Amino acid sequence: MASPSSSSSTSRNWQYDVFPSFSGEDIRKNFLSHFLKELERKMIFAFKDNEMERSQSIWPELVQAIRESRIAVVLFSKNYASSSWCLNELLEIVRCKEELGQIVIPVFYGLDPSEVRKQNGDFGKFFNKTCQNRTKQVKSQWQKALTDVANILGYHSENYAGEAKMIEEITSDVFDKLNVTPSEDFRDFVGLEDHIEKMSPLLDLESEEVRMVGIWGPAGIGKTTIARALYSRLSRHFQGRIFIDRSFISKSKEIFSKANNDDYNMKLHLQEQFLSKLLGKEGIEVDHLGAVRERLKHRKVLIFIDDLDNKVVLDALVGQNQWLGSGSRIIVVTTDKNILVSHGIDCIYEVGLPSKKTALEIFCRSALGKNSPPEGFEKLADEIAQLAGNLPLALKVMGSSLLGRTKQHWMSMLLRLRDLSDGNIEGVLRVGYERLNIVEMHTLLQLLGKKIVREQSRNPGKREFIVDSRDVCDVLEDEDTVNLACLKEVNLWGSENLKEIPDLSRATNLEKLYLNYRLSWVKNPSFMQNFNNLTKVETLPTPINHETSKGLHVEKLVEGIQPLMCMGTTLPTSLKVLFLSDIPNMVALPFSIQNLYNLTDMKIIRCTDLEILPTGINLVSLERLNLNGCSRLKTFPDISRNISSLYLEETAIEDVPPWTENFSKLKYLLMRGCSKLEYVYLNVSKLKDLELVNFSHCGALTGADLNGYPSGIALEGENLDSELQASSSGPDNDVPKVEFSFINCFKLDEEAVLQQLSYEKLILSGEEMPLYFTHRTTGTSMAFPLVQTSHSPPFFRFRVCAVAVFNSNPTSGTIGVFTKVNCQFKSRLGSYYDAPYQHDYFSVYQNGSYLLLLDCVVPLRKENATPTEVDYDYVNVQFHMSSSKFKLKEWGIRLWEEYCSSVENRLGNINTSQQICEADEDNAT
Repeated sequence: MASPSSSSSTSRNWQYDVFPSFSGEDIRKNFLSHFLKELERKMIFAFKDNEMERSQSIWPELVQAIRESRIAVVLFSKNYASSSWCLNELLEIVRCKEELGQIVIPVFYGLDPSEVRKQNGDFGKFFNKTCQNRTKQVKSQWQKALTDVANILGYHSENYAGEAKMIEEITSDVFDKLNVTPSEDFRDFVGLEDHIEKMSPLLDLESEEVRMVGIWGPAGIGKTTIARALYSRLSRHFQGRIFIDRSFISKSKEIFSKANNDDYNMKLHLQEQFLSKLLGKEGIEVDHLGAVRERLKHRKVLIFIDDLDNKVVLDALVGQNQWLGSGSRIIVVTTDKNILVSHGIDCIYEVGLPSKKTALEIFCRSALGKNSPPEGFEKLADEIAQLAGNLPLALKVMGSSLLGRTKQHWMSMLLRLRDLSDGNIEGVLRVGYERLNIVEMHTLLQLLGKKIVREQSRNPGKREFIVDSRDVCDVLEDEDTVNLACLKEVNLWGSENLKEIPDLSRATNLEKLYLNYRLSWVKNPSFMQNFNNLTKVETLPTPINHETSKGLHVEKLVEGIQPLMCMGTTLPTSLKVLFLSDIPNMVALPFSIQNLYNLTDMKIIRCTDLEILPTGINLVSLERLNLNGCSRLKTFPDISRNISSLYLEETAIEDVPPWTENFSKLKYLLMRGCSKLEYVYLNVSKLKDLELVNFSHCGALTGADLNGYPSGIALEGENLDSELQASSSGPDNDVPKVEFSFINCFKLDEEAVLQQLSYEKLILSGEEMPLYFTHRTTGTSMAFPLVQTSHSPPFFRFRVCAVAVFNSNPTSGTIGVFTKVNCQFKSRLGSYYDAPYQHDYFSVYQNGSYLLLLDCVVPLRKENATPTEVDYDYVNVQFHMSSSKFKLKEWGIRLWEEYCSSVENRLGNINTSQQICEADEDNAT
């Protein structure tokens, strides 16, 4: 029967794999640095104190790190006992060993284990000196801890010729004790450790940022095996984990087989299955696409999406980093690099073909069970590996078919492989061919691919792909060809000599059509009205029949074409997506837009002549409206009450219309760069789903009246207390956060904005801490007295401001940083309580200095605690930022009035005196 400690050990969710306890800069800079580097190479998480100055204020953080570590490695050196800090660490480690089943590995560096066990020699001298002015009880506790740990079988440096060998054995022992040895499924994967080592810096597992990483390469090259090995190795570090394969996605697509890939209901079903599997709960119901964010925004999760060929799936499951908790990792495996790039994933690991030597080893492992061919088989093995083009999938299939066979069988098989006569191998390689990028395709699969296509039909017109130019011409010119039902995509961009659009009326299942701009625009191809599956046409002819189109994309129309003619006088009611981009001379949209009751997305961007949108209409299904870059547009109508995303960046809009408060489902309001916007009135108390509001780079903006809290609760009085009492269990139940951004609004009255009670997160441009924040420090924590009365609420409330400088290489898109606030409440009697932490996410667009502000509300007691357990006298507040790209210059807080000793230190009073926190521990004494 397992002991209580071992049972606790296996069920506990460990934050770190290893906590190293050591003393001395010589140990840190030499042995420890090499040890940590080897752990990192093996993807073993170790706690790093980053050379923090050890003081009373950071002791709780270290205790927490010890208790959250699966293994403690104690590096005993001669001066280890010279530090009372290290001896207290050792006490905590022994306590965790007994209570939590923590594994302890002692390392004796430059001294004999008996010196530690008996506290004699140089080690004993340091120990006795440290014990001076200490009580007998403290000394006795230290002695017992040293003896107990020294009696554990460990590693002695005298037994090794050099540090490298010793470190390798210790880290291998740690690796085995963590039970992270790859399963038998990956034992024969040649080069796996090399792949994992190369991916380590891309994953950057120590960062608390949410990071997406792509694994890209041709089919059959081993991407899935790498992904599954990584998943097996990393899973234990995350609160939730899921490996999504093609069958998972196919099941949802089968249920909605008649829907297009962007179908809303299919996305909902995907999210339901995704959350059910990730959270281990059956029957989760999802009624909107924000469910993933709501459920996972405070969870550290590991998500693998394998064999992805559709960006819609990625958008539906993990659309943005903000959807997931800090430290989460999403790994996307695909053969299509464009999917990764279009989703903003720039950390991409390309899995290339193995070297000739490695390819031969892969083949021999499958064919012979060893790494090299026996005598007499060398040339045969080399030729087969070369014929396979070094593709791991082909090498393994061929090797498996030759396992246990004679040399004669090898020669016979080689002859059959040359003309692809073996059905079994060909069947397996078809999988590789069908998913393989033509650019990366090697000789064997090129031949196989062409053979597969030819076998589909003797008639080229009935094949899915036509790769021979003669076949293409024959099919398009042959009037006897009844249909081209298998044809799904036609790309005529490279047909520079083609003058007219060819007759494609027989391609009834055509999905995508790319037309060369040189083609004649005079003749209307009437056959296009029969394209029931056509979802994308680029460089559209005019006019065009839209009756059966599900989405209309018009980008950069040829000069001289009248846009309204191109759109037609009557738009089809079946239209779900309307995308107009860079259309000149389009001053207004036709009133017929009111008939688009199925429209969910309307994107009209960079149409610089657009001034008017139709009024008096109600697009009941419209969820996303994007008018970015329509620089002459001064207003927009009350167009839909269903809008969740409203993008009005770089428009001429002068104010936010009052009917915006009726957009009850609004989540995102982006109005960056609206140069005419002078004042903002936004009644956020009615916008309960609001998450992000951005008025950055509005140069004329002077003020903002936000008028209320997004959940309809003012941040004061009994309403907040009753709401928050229901969420005392921790950050998963936080009151919703709304991020407001006013970056580079240089005319804005920032003091007036600061005194409003309506925001939960706020970003401003700035280099100095406002006087409004009375407690401030340049460290990571501060402590001060806590004033409580019988009328004080059970929650501690304060506002944080951090001056953060972002200065990195030029980048596109947004850069995010996670912030983390911890509170520890203490009493004079020595008791303390660590409140649930609060973390938030801020995003910026460019280098600069920023003020990051957030409101914090934390419970003053544990759940079900008695009133006597909340009598705390001091509070220690810690603030951390996750990204190394941001430098924390200074941070401060402002208390709510019920915790202040003077009226000047209350929120809302701008006339305050500053309190600079130089030494955190002094504030708590």
